[in-house]
Amino acid sequence: KIMGERLFAITDAVTDTDKGAYPHYLSGDKYEAAGILSGSALNMVKALQRLVHNVGIETGEAIRMCSLYPARVLKIDDQYGKIAPGYKAAFNILDKNLELIKISGSR
Repeated sequence: KIMGERLFAITDAVTDTDKGAYPHYLSGDKYEAAGILSGSALNMVKALQRLVHNVGIETGEAIRMCSLYPARVLKIDDQYGKIAPGYKAAFNILDKNLELIKISGSR
């Protein structure tokens, strides 16, 4: 509560790769390169679920923590982070348990 809008969710955004200087692969719940941690397997839907189900954050605030607040930090909140006229639209459609049903929209 003290952090307010300064607390937000991010992911490492890594995937398996065998290209480049640091190839890394999924190993359980993390990515590794040569046996060394190289990133998390946490995606934004899982982050949202954990904020709501494990931390007890209200769903609307958790959604803002995964969308609007990171967009503000990146200074792209004039294009991303909320549903409003003129904003770019990419939607994760979730069920009542916050399980992903469909990804829709442009990026």
